[in-house]
Amino acid sequence: MISLPGVLTLAFWGTIIALLVIAYAIARFYQLTSGQPSHYRWFVLPMALLGVGGLRYALLGDVVGDPLGDGLMLAGGISLIALCARLLRLMMGGRR
Repeated sequence: MISLPGVLTLAFWGTIIALLVIAYAIARFYQLTSGQPSHYRWFVLPMALLGVGGLRYALLGDVVGDPLGDGLMLAGGISLIALCARLLRLMMGGRR
């Protein structure tokens, strides 16, 4: 059974995933309208990594000291930063 902190953790990371869905939609819309490849499908990777990491934290009930959860969050965060930086560069004039 999930404790109250676990439910709150799921609610928080669920909100983050919803924001990532918006970033996915923006990248998809940009690719469809500009014709430039934005690789929007890759936004599923940080969604999955952060979602699984958040679920792991919620099930454990603790957000520190879990190497697997920390690794999932780190990988999700790094991939999200890389994808968003690429999308920003592409949308702000990085045309080929």
